[in-house]
Amino acid sequence: MKKMIVIIIAIIGLLLVSCSSDDKSDSKFHYKSISEMDTLHTSIVYENEYIQIINVELHQGEMIPAFESGGRLIYSLTDYDITMIENGNKTVKSWKFGDIHWHDHTNFSLENNDTLVAKFSIIKRTNVAIPKTETTFLGDDVTTHAEHVVKILDNDQFKVVRVTLAPGESIGQHTGIHRLYIPETDYYLVCQVGDVGDVELNHKIGDYRFFTPGSHGMKNAGETEAVYLLVSFKK
Repeated sequence: MKKMIVIIIAIIGLLLVSCSSDDKSDSKFHYKSISEMDTLHTSIVYENEYIQIINVELHQGEMIPAFESGGRLIYSLTDYDITMIENGNKTVKSWKFGDIHWHDHTNFSLENNDTLVAKFSIIKRTNVAIPKTETTFLGDDVTTHAEHVVKILDNDQFKVVRVTLAPGESIGQHTGIHRLYIPETDYYLVCQVGDVGDVELNHKIGDYRFFTPGSHGMKNAGETEAVYLLVSFKK
């Protein structure tokens, strides 16, 4: 009998060790996320070691239960009204395609009481620190870029500008930090990258392109207006 008890204890011990090992597995991409809590309405569309982008789609009457999330950028993919429920308080927010705003760390749920389908992207940082650089942000030099660049948002984590280039227009050499391109039109750019030379960029709505620091210029070499959001990561 004692031998049987010892064997059972040993088996339980092995199971506990196994479960503990699984829980401690350290994937640099794994952290609590809305996409882990609601797979019906969300999908991860882009991620690397620094950022994760989650698309959310809610039809009329659909909702996402309360969850807790850190600070993040919200980018609207359609026009919609959404009911936000935070700490028991309901607030209806109206957003248009192309709107982007910052949302602080909070516990909240979402409900679509509108007939329009609500589609938006959540852009959030991972726990991996962005390497520090001494470079500047596109748009800081207003005398150089004012006709093409409009600042949308600026806080301690992100800076967001909207860039517009008509066919044939260009922006001269400048140095960018870690940044994300969000196309708002389909366009074709030719980028002059340091010693590399010309690099062709065919971007379409729905693409997300992440770039590391470097010196470059760009020209709209296509036949359509190039409009995109540039999200720079400060830390």
